[in-house]
Amino acid sequence: IEKALRYVGNFDGLCIDMDIDHDHIWLIMRMNGMRNTYDFTGKVDSILVPDVSTLQMVVERHMRIQKML
Repeated sequence: IEKALRYVGNFDGLCIDMDIDHDHIWLIMRMNGMRNTYDFTGKVDSILVPDVSTLQMVVERHMRIQKML
């Protein structure tokens, strides 16, 4: 909680501090109910972060769909 309060309005910064790959931050942000990095209030007990293989699978599926459009 203490760490989260240092990043109020900067979810990207919190994720970088947590060594989360920059390519996955947007998806994790959306999973946690935010639309942009400024929505982060710091008032959280936990953050949903799926394992890297799940994140990569979602990103790959998204890229495939984008190519078909």
